[in-house]
Amino acid sequence: MKYFSCIITISLFFCCLFLSGAARSSVTVPPDSLETLNVVVGDGLFHRDVFSTSDCGVISDMAVDVSSGKINVVGSHGAAVYDLNGHLRSSVKFSQEYGRTLLVLIGKGRGYEYLFRGEWVTPSVLIDSSGKAIWIAPEGDGVDDAIAGDFLGNGRIQEVVSYNGGTGVAMYSSGKLSIWKKDDGDAWHVETFIDEKTKKRCFVNTGRHLTVRDIGGKTLSAVDPKTYVSTFSLCRWPKKTSHVQLLVPTKNGIEVMGFDGNVIAQLTSLDASALRYVTGKAIRLAPGKPDYFAVVECQDMLSNRSVLQIFDPSGKPVYEEILPENANSLLVLPAPASKPETLLVGGTKTIWRY
Repeated sequence: MKYFSCIITISLFFCCLFLSGAARSSVTVPPDSLETLNVVVGDGLFHRDVFSTSDCGVISDMAVDVSSGKINVVGSHGAAVYDLNGHLRSSVKFSQEYGRTLLVLIGKGRGYEYLFRGEWVTPSVLIDSSGKAIWIAPEGDGVDDAIAGDFLGNGRIQEVVSYNGGTGVAMYSSGKLSIWKKDDGDAWHVETFIDEKTKKRCFVNTGRHLTVRDIGGKTLSAVDPKTYVSTFSLCRWPKKTSHVQLLVPTKNGIEVMGFDGNVIAQLTSLDASALRYVTGKAIRLAPGKPDYFAVVECQDMLSNRSVLQIFDPSGKPVYEEILPENANSLLVLPAPASKPETLLVGGTKTIWRY
C-alpha cells in the first residue's frame, strides 16, 4: 500500500509540474473573437506608438517616479529602467524565467527589488536589484500568490503569501521569520492597500471568503460576493473618487467590486470565456472632464493576444483594441491638469504609448 501511495504522490507531483509549465507555455491559436488584430471600437480616437521595446519578458508591473524622470519595469525575464521618453537607462536579467513579478520598493532613493508571486508548485521568490534570488518563501501546500514590501515600516521587506491546500495566509519577514499565519482554506490571491478611512495598511485575499485583514492578520471583514472571486487586481473606479476597489474577471465580463462584495460597475469584454488577469487604471483624457477607465485583459494560456479597452465614466467602451502580445500591465504618466495624461501598456516585447 505504501508503494502505491508513493507512486500516486510522485505522479501528482510531476502532473503539477507539467501543469505549471503549461501555464507559461506559448499558445498561439486565439479564439475567433480575438483572431484579427485591429481596433474594434474607436479607430482614430487615440494615437498609438511604440514607447520602447523590452527584453524583460511578459511585463507585469511598471512604476514612474516623475521627480527622477525614471520608469521602472519588471517582467518574467528581468527588469529595466527607462527615462520619460522611452530610452533605456539600465537593465538586469534574472537567473531564470519567472512568472508574474512585482516591483518591491526597498526605500526612498534605494530603488527596487522584485518579487516573483509564485505558481502553485513554484514558491514565491524575492530577487535583489542585481537579479539574484535572495529569499524563497516556505512552500506550504503550494503558493498561489504573494506580495512584498516594507509593510511594518521597519526598513525590512515582509512578504504576505496566500497558499493552496488549506494553508491559508501568512506573513514572513527577512530570513523566513514567521510573523503571523491565518487559516483561510485555499487562498487564491492577495493584495495590499491603504484604507481611506483609517489611513492604515490592510490586506485583502480571496479564498473561503473575500477577506480584509489588518497589518497583524486580524480579520476586519469576510464576505461572500454573488460572483465567486479567485484572481483580481486593485483599481480606482472614477465614479468612486479615490476609493480602492477590486477589478474581477468573470465568465460574463469584468466587475468593479467593493470590499463588501457589492458590484459597483459591470464592464463588457471582447471575450470573457477565458479571462485570467485584468488590470485597470483611471486616466484623464481631456482637461476638466471626468476620468475614463483603461483595462488590459490577459487570456488564460494565450501568449500572443490581449485586449485593451477604455471605458467612459458610464462604463461604455469607447475604445477596444486586440493587441499582438500578452499584456499584463498599465501605467499612467501624470501630466499638468491642463493636459491629457499618457497611458503605457506593457506587453511581452513592446511597451505601447497612447
